[in-house]
Amino acid sequence: MNLIQVGEKHSATYRLEVKNPGGHSSLPVKENAIYRLADALHRLAAYEFEFQLNDVTRSYLETLAGLESEPTASQLRRAAGGDPAAMRAAAEASPTWNAVMRTTCVATGLDGGHAVVTLPYMVMGGTDGRLLRQAGIPTYGVQGIFFDVADIRFHGRDERLGVREFYEGQEFLYRLVKDLAR
Repeated sequence: MNLIQVGEKHSATYRLEVKNPGGHSSLPVKENAIYRLADALHRLAAYEFEFQLNDVTRSYLETLAGLESEPTASQLRRAAGGDPAAMRAAAEASPTWNAVMRTTCVATGLDGGHAVVTLPYMVMGGTDGRLLRQAGIPTYGVQGIFFDVADIRFHGRDERLGVREFYEGQEFLYRLVKDLAR
């Protein structure tokens, strides 16, 4: 078999976005954007588009039937002729045959949350990173400690870090180093 492309399916990208007022996980509310999105994705996963054959897909299935043994060959011939049961059986037998006979839709990425935005930043102080960059070593600084931007007390007499922030930062940096060391 040597496949020669004489047509192609089109693709479309959609972004599903859900929002709600948010809140803290210790005080859950019924209205949860993540659960609404999960429900939508479950419905999308369960949805099956109708079979739609054209001259190319009919010819493909007919020709393919000549290369297959029975009972698959007869099933592909019936599918090429538009038999709904045969199309369903062929679609269940092969992801390729399924995609040839109908529109497909699949979730390809998921992103969530809004609390730790990542953005480039130039620190207003100095670090050892300057020396590493001068030596040609790409260097990035990661704070890893989360704090209130309206209450910055670096290097002051009352410099402090909350207990919760300390442990969150410790966990974040541990996971980061562990992932980078893989």
